[in-house]
Amino acid sequence: MALRRTRARLAGTAIAAIAASVALVAVNGPAQGLNTNKTGAPDAAAGGFPAYYTDDSGVSLQLCVDGSARCGGATATDDGGGGPGVAVSPDGEGFYWMATATVRSPRGTIDVEFAHEAAWASATQRFVFDRTRIRGDMKPGKYTLLTPYGRTRFAAEGTGQRNVNLTQDLGCAQERGGRCAGKMTNFLRAVGAPLGYIGNGASLTKVAGGTERNNLVLLGPDGSAIGRTARFAITGKLADGPAAILSKQMVKFGNTSRVAHQSVTLRNRGTESLTLQGIRVVGDKNLKLDPTGCAGRASLGSGADCQINITYRPGARTRSAATLVVDDNTITGWHRVPVRTGVPR
Repeated sequence: MALRRTRARLAGTAIAAIAASVALVAVNGPAQGLNTNKTGAPDAAAGGFPAYYTDDSGVSLQLCVDGSARCGGATATDDGGGGPGVAVSPDGEGFYWMATATVRSPRGTIDVEFAHEAAWASATQRFVFDRTRIRGDMKPGKYTLLTPYGRTRFAAEGTGQRNVNLTQDLGCAQERGGRCAGKMTNFLRAVGAPLGYIGNGASLTKVAGGTERNNLVLLGPDGSAIGRTARFAITGKLADGPAAILSKQMVKFGNTSRVAHQSVTLRNRGTESLTLQGIRVVGDKNLKLDPTGCAGRASLGSGADCQINITYRPGARTRSAATLVVDDNTITGWHRVPVRTGVPR
């Protein structure tokens, strides 16, 4: 793959940008928090950074410091790219989560990176931040990239090599509460990831999760689509213990006047048994759970899965919004997926 495997270390300008973001967060508070549900306590083995971060769907990831290639090679003393590790100041860094992809087009190629990253700015200042990075070689002009986390605009200037070099960091100081401001509220995760991880860090694969889409679309200067990809390399290690992963980021029944059925696969990708304490749909009385699949299970062993079966019986001629909720013994105690029903024809 065209994307370089080495991890870029934070330069002085990047640290300054992060520090400016921290100052803004400290004054105004986070506009959007990745860890809206729960953040782990500081972990001495991870340089004092939080033990884990949890996204809006209930997926909890720990900092990758175990030296595995599945975590990008980061350890307490080595960031995997030849530089200091997460527990070394001033420029050590590690990753809770990373998604990388390459988009090719007739006007050139860009490498794209999204990350929830940990870094030292000094011997005492710790930062956790969301990163969007776009680098590549493109014909001069202004471009827009449609991503799982919104639109990002960038420009290609001149005709030299790597004439696209955009990095956007938004983060927070751990000493000030550790809530990272950002818009990456749902981690992308690889389909078919190894047990205990949400990706192997190397293979390009289709993904689930995200906030707005599960692909990248590159728009040219005239606004037309000139390149796209739906395959990412995902780096992320699940927090120790059970880990419930739901196969869909949203359940859609669409417009129907007939009884309809949808299924969601619940997988335990963690290292311990998952206890199912309840499965429910809240928000729409026309949605019912079938007493099959997961409904008849009390637990799922590591690596096991089951089906959650939902029946929709159309009632009032209005759209409705509901939520599938799984109560369990994971860090958050629950996992959830939005359910949308349409207007009967």
